[in-house]
Amino acid sequence: MELTFDPAGPPGPAGQTRGPLDRVLALQQIDHPASTVIRACRPVGTRLGIRVQPDDAGSRVADALGWICEQAYGYRSDAGRLARRAASAGAMYPVELLWLTCEQGRWQVFVHDFALRRSLRRPDDAEALARLLGLAPGQTALLPVAAAWRTVQRYGFRGYRYCVLDTAQVLGNVAAVVVAAGLSCAQAVIGSLEEVSGRLGLGRGELLMPALVLGPGLDRLGGTRLPGVPAAVPAQAAPGSLEQAPGLAPVMTRVHRLHAGSEPVAGDVLGVGALTERRSMADATADLDRRESARSFAAEGLGRHQLGPLRAQIEDFLGHLPVQAEQTVDVRLVRRSGTLLSSQRVSADREPIDLCASARYPAQLEQIFGQQPLAATAAMYLIIGLRSGRNRKVELSTYRQGLLIAGLLTSRLYRYCAAAGLATTALGGFQDEAVASLAGGGFSPLIVQALGNRDDANLKNDGLAATWLQPVPERP
Repeated sequence: MELTFDPAGPPGPAGQTRGPLDRVLALQQIDHPASTVIRACRPVGTRLGIRVQPDDAGSRVADALGWICEQAYGYRSDAGRLARRAASAGAMYPVELLWLTCEQGRWQVFVHDFALRRSLRRPDDAEALARLLGLAPGQTALLPVAAAWRTVQRYGFRGYRYCVLDTAQVLGNVAAVVVAAGLSCAQAVIGSLEEVSGRLGLGRGELLMPALVLGPGLDRLGGTRLPGVPAAVPAQAAPGSLEQAPGLAPVMTRVHRLHAGSEPVAGDVLGVGALTERRSMADATADLDRRESARSFAAEGLGRHQLGPLRAQIEDFLGHLPVQAEQTVDVRLVRRSGTLLSSQRVSADREPIDLCASARYPAQLEQIFGQQPLAATAAMYLIIGLRSGRNRKVELSTYRQGLLIAGLLTSRLYRYCAAAGLATTALGGFQDEAVASLAGGGFSPLIVQALGNRDDANLKNDGLAATWLQPVPERP
């Protein structure tokens, strides 16, 4: 194992041709003008829900869908603060949940309104959508839509990365609930992204994200009461700001091109249900209720009795990936002891491989992780990225599927840490090359999950959160 103090990381292979994926990653560096962070943003709220009016007709299907949504992504009270059950970059929460299901022999589209805490019918051509997705009777499709402008207005082109990661957090939570209920769950194949998006009436600032298909059995959840938490409305939501995104034409054009070019083919889709933990319904809902993002980490490191089960969760996840997908992602564990960091590569079928050791002072770690002091106190970092080298795939679909895999794994570990009494938080704003160097280099990191023991201190820099602009008044 080599000891190195070089913060720049190893150089890329000499003479390597830069493909479309390399250009995307270059534009998404946090110091690139295309991904400049803007703190002052327009207010956000439920964009898709305001297109429909609440109906008074009772629906067991709508009750079941609403229950799943609330468990996976709803609001809850957390030590006096309003929090949600899934993580989101910068608390932008761009993901809205649409469902396509069969109710009384007819296909219906529902959207969940998290302010009303109800799933509402939408007047879309549900029959056409079911044909486009190839749904069989009894199946249900979850169609997450990212109001991408919410995140892109702050993070620029890198915001697309966060939209997919945020979606994966929600999908992981949904999968945990439906698998606990005994339903199957897999990534949907979308043959024509443009046509499905058109049928849903998505605007220029909205993107159809990776979707799920649930197997029969949704009716078993019908009539289940929603969680007993107070109703909540997103703070400072202003209807005037929701109807039209700010002027983001150049960056949104780039985002749309990346999104259209990164749709996976049928052979690349994931069996999402197999990637989640197998828990009882009581345990699964308790994990989601306790899930939280750490605000600090205790000084003591993780013991062997904690590391073993944590690695087992990671290895189980990787072991259920398709072979091609497992060969795409690169998973590293970096343990910190004082200023010394040691890294390993983790895989499903062999012992962890020691890569390198390096030294970083807390101030250096804060800089690497976007001036977030909490990150410098973590006992360990899980870093998930894309493999590098001559044999790596360079299709853009590799990028989106890599993000989906990374988000699903971090979503699972959020729930595991809630059950095991560990502290964790996901970090998306970091210097990519410096993070790769911490873990031995030779890959492109997509997300970092900091882990450690719980602590009561509050080191999280909430000053990094977005500040909202007042809506621009209409001209007379």
